Amino acid sequence: MGMDMRSKPPKLMDRVKATMRVKRYSHRTEKTYCYWIRFFIAMCWSNLWVRLASSRTPGVHADCRSFGLNPAAAGF
Repeated sequence: MGMDMRSKPPKLMDRVKATMRVKRYSHRTEKTYCYWIRFFIAMCWSNLWVRLASSRTPGVHADCRSFGLNPAAAGF
């Protein structure tokens, strides 16, 4: 048997949207906050992959600079 949909916890963005609606934020503010949360999560994941690659590949720092990332500022 499959998992009942009602037993799953709400997703992060659904929780953020529900909280913002309770606090009566505007729709535009809600969209902007959700955009920045997605952007932040994407940046964290991309930084994680860069760190993993740099631990395995010695020449990855040049690749980081080509994408506009500064490995020294990121603590590499």
